[in-house]
Amino acid sequence: MQETSDIGQFDDLRIPTDLTSDKIIESFVSPERMSIWKIPAFVRQLDQSGFSTVRHRLFFQAQLSVPLMLAGMVMLGAVFAVRPSRFGQAGVLALVAVLSGFVLFALKNVAESLGEAQEVPVMMAAWAPPVAILLMTLAMILHFEDG
Repeated sequence: MQETSDIGQFDDLRIPTDLTSDKIIESFVSPERMSIWKIPAFVRQLDQSGFSTVRHRLFFQAQLSVPLMLAGMVMLGAVFAVRPSRFGQAGVLALVAVLSGFVLFALKNVAESLGEAQEVPVMMAAWAPPVAILLMTLAMILHFEDG
């Protein structure tokens, strides 16, 4: 049985939804301006509404990976601190340590940009740089201390 409907112009059309204008406006707020505790619920709500959640998920995962990144940066400092300064060139070691920190920070930003562009998965974009930094610095410390 085929159902027919009236085709015409309506002055007002109402569709039941839980989406409000405030929620739509709030969805365009950058994730940096939101409370980190509200992001998971907000991501679920955006998913239900059909909006993209990549920026918010990436920001949330990047914030969760910050302690690991900081541990990697401490280990990077330790790499250059374990070398005895009696061999000279302490200034060069300090310069290389600072430049290494900047390079690693830039690589983390590049990975996050790739994640935001959906070229790599969000989890990999957020967690791969801190894990790589931690593992590389651990390997360097073990090499310098053993060798």
